[in-house]
Amino acid sequence: MPDAVSAMWHVHLQEWRSAQGISRSALARSLGVSARTLRLWETGQSRPRPHLDHRLSEMRRGGGATDLMLTMMMVERSAVMAALFDFSGLRLICTSHGMRTVWPNFCTMIGTAFQPFLVAEVDRLMRDRAFVRRVLQGDILGVSGLSDRHISLNTDPAFRHRWTVSFKTYGPRLVAELSFDPCRSDEPTGLCDFVRHTDIVG
Repeated sequence: MPDAVSAMWHVHLQEWRSAQGISRSALARSLGVSARTLRLWETGQSRPRPHLDHRLSEMRRGGGATDLMLTMMMVERSAVMAALFDFSGLRLICTSHGMRTVWPNFCTMIGTAFQPFLVAEVDRLMRDRAFVRRVLQGDILGVSGLSDRHISLNTDPAFRHRWTVSFKTYGPRLVAELSFDPCRSDEPTGLCDFVRHTDIVG
């Protein structure tokens, strides 16, 4: 990459961060990198790897809040079982009409951070620091699995279901969009599949 283009890239990154009022340490945490690494990017001494470059481009894209509002509206109106969570703490943002008919008590807990109450497959994922870092960095874009329940709170009846989550960036905010589908009760629980950045961009 020509030096002039590299110079423009890191100047724009620093300008964008300052304009958003995001500290270097906060942005570094949200990307799963050190503040020192981010400083090297901002001073043009190094460049992020492709998946991190993509994540930064998504963050810097305009309209993040508007895009999230539209996604929330579409999820809330949907007949399928779906929910949005803030990736930080797995705080419930909204639920679909379909989910409210199946898990009505859970759906009243908008704003609750569920990370302390996680069980089974999702708990193992969120305790895996390498997994969390790879999601923050944009290397892992989605995951699916089969579970009976995700939290220890007895809000609604448990049943075997298949779940799929995709991780999407809305400005500096990382959101987990989950969908749930019933499956046969004799299908084994566990993690099924991961979608990585390289699966999409080659």
